[in-house]
Amino acid sequence: MILSRYPVTVVPAAIRGVYESLSVGTLWPHFWPIAVIFGPPLQLQELASGGKE
Repeated sequence: MILSRYPVTVVPAAIRGVYESLSVGTLWPHFWPIAVIFGPPLQLQELASGGKE
């Protein structure tokens, strides 16, 4: 795991709406709202414990 070599803070992110904008088999994207959602910053210790700290 990269984090074991470089213990940095990780910021989880989710991208929503991309599938609807460019679905399988289409050549051009459709106009559709796309959202990028960021979660709280996590340290390696939090990830190793499953976020139960």
